[in-house]
Amino acid sequence: MSSATSPKLTPRLSERDHKQGPVDAPVTFVEYGDYQCPHCRQAHSIVRDLQERLGNRFCYVFRHFPISTVHTDAQLAAEAAEAAAAQGKFWEMHDYLYQHQDALDDEHLIQYAAELGLDTKRFERELRDHVYAERVREDFVSGVRSGVNGTPSFYINSERYDGPWDVESLLAEIQKPVGVQVRNLFQRFTRLQASGGILLLISTILALIWANSPWAHSYFELWETNLSITLGNFSLAEHLLEWVNGGLMVIFFFVVGLEIKRELTIGELSSPKRAALPIMAALGGMLLPGAIYTVLSAGTVGASGWAIPTATDIAFTLAILTLMGNRVPFTLKVFFTALAIADDLGAVLVIALFYSQDIHLAGLGPLGSPCWP
Repeated sequence: MSSATSPKLTPRLSERDHKQGPVDAPVTFVEYGDYQCPHCRQAHSIVRDLQERLGNRFCYVFRHFPISTVHTDAQLAAEAAEAAAAQGKFWEMHDYLYQHQDALDDEHLIQYAAELGLDTKRFERELRDHVYAERVREDFVSGVRSGVNGTPSFYINSERYDGPWDVESLLAEIQKPVGVQVRNLFQRFTRLQASGGILLLISTILALIWANSPWAHSYFELWETNLSITLGNFSLAEHLLEWVNGGLMVIFFFVVGLEIKRELTIGELSSPKRAALPIMAALGGMLLPGAIYTVLSAGTVGASGWAIPTATDIAFTLAILTLMGNRVPFTLKVFFTALAIADDLGAVLVIALFYSQDIHLAGLGPLGSPCWP
C-alpha cells in the first residue's frame, strides 16, 4: 500500500489515459499499478468487483508504475500492454498479464499477443525497440508527482485514498454520505494557504454586487439586524454592524498590534534602514489619495471623510500574492508584508489622532518600543 506524499492526482485525466466506464461517471477510480506486483494482482479482482457493483457510476483508469528494482519484468510487461493498446486491445492484455503474472518475459509476452489475435510481428518489433518505453515513463513520472511510492496506489475522484483496499472499505469511501464529503472538502479548503485570500476576495465581490443591486435595501437591513447575548440577568444587544465595529474590529486591531510589535522588534521594520522603503511606500499610498480626496471634496460635507481613501487595503494585495503562490518572488512578498504592517500602523495612528476623543497614553506602555540601535 502506498504512503503517498501528495493528496492530488497529477496530471489530471486526459485522452491519453486508459479508461473503462463512462468518462462522466460520478466515481473516477485511478490505479497506479505494476503487472508483476502480487498486491496489484489482488487489487485487480477487487476492481472487477467494484465495476460489477457500481456499473455506469464507476470509471476505472489504469496508469503504469513499474518498480523495476524489485520486479525485473514489470517495465517490459507495461510496454507490452501499450503495444497491445496500439492495436486496440489494451484491456485484454491488461487482464492477461495479471492472469499470467508468473511468466512475463518477452517470449511469453509474444505468445500472449498471438493468443489475443494481435499482429505478432508488429508487437515483437515494438517490444524489441521499446517503442512505448517513454509512454510508460510518463505514467511513472506522473505517479511520482502524485506522491506514489508503492503499488497499488489509488485515487478516488483525483484524491489519494489511504485506507484499506478491500471491497467493502472502498465502497464505504465511494458511497460515504454527502455531509461527510462536504466536511472533507471544507477541511481541505481550510488547509490551503490561500483560503483566507480567496474568502476575502469572494466576500468583497459579493458585497459590492449585493450593495449595488436592486436588493441593496436588504444588504443594509442585514447590518441593522439586532443580535443579543443573554446570560442570566446579563444581556448585551447591538446591531450586527456594532458587533463588527465594536467586537471583531477590536480583535482585528489587537492582531494588527501584535504584528506591528513583532515587525518593530525582530521583523522587517526592526531597523531604520530596513523600514525606510515600506514606510515611505505606505505613507505615499495614504497621503496621495487623501490629498486628492480633500481637493475634490473641499467645501462639501464629505470633506471630513478624507481618511477613507487613505486606507489602501493592502490586505487585498497580500491575498492576491498568496493566490499566485510560488510564481511571486519571495522578496516581493516580504516587501508587501512589511508595507502592510506600515500601512496598518498608519491607519491606527489616523484613527487615534483624528477620530478619537481621547487617548490614554498609559495603555501604550505594554506595547514597548522598537529595538532600533
